[in-house]
Amino acid sequence: MTEYCLDTSGIIDAWVRSYPQDAFPTFWTNVDCMIGNGSLICPDEVLNELEKQADDLHEWAKQRPALFYPIDEELQLAVQRVLGEFPRLVDTKRFRHQADVRGQDKVSTSGQVRYPSVAMKSTHPRMR
Repeated sequence: MTEYCLDTSGIIDAWVRSYPQDAFPTFWTNVDCMIGNGSLICPDEVLNELEKQADDLHEWAKQRPALFYPIDEELQLAVQRVLGEFPRLVDTKRFRHQADVRGQDKVSTSGQVRYPSVAMKSTHPRMR
C-alpha cells in the first residue's frame, strides 16, 4: 500500500483549486477511505493552520481526527536525518508554514521521499 503525508498547502490546493468538494465528491470519498485505512496522514500542525481560516475545510478536517498525528521527538529526529541527506528539501530562508517545516518530512523514517512538496512515502507506525 502506498502511503502519503500531506502538508497544509496540499490540502488547501485540493479543496479550493484542483478538486472542489462539490465538483469532485468521489475524490473526497476516496480521501476518506485513505484516511480510514491509514494511507493518508498529516502532521497536527496542518489542523492548527487550517483553524486560522475557520472555514468549511477546517470543519471537514476537524471531523477527521485520524488524519492528524502529533509531531513527537521520533518524528523530529527523522526530519533531521532526512534534511541531513537532502538539505535542499526545505528552503529555510523562505517563509514556510509550520507544517511544511516541522511535519512534511515524516517520510523520513524510511528515508524515501515522494513528491516532496506535497506528499511523501512514509513508514509511520500508524500507517503500517
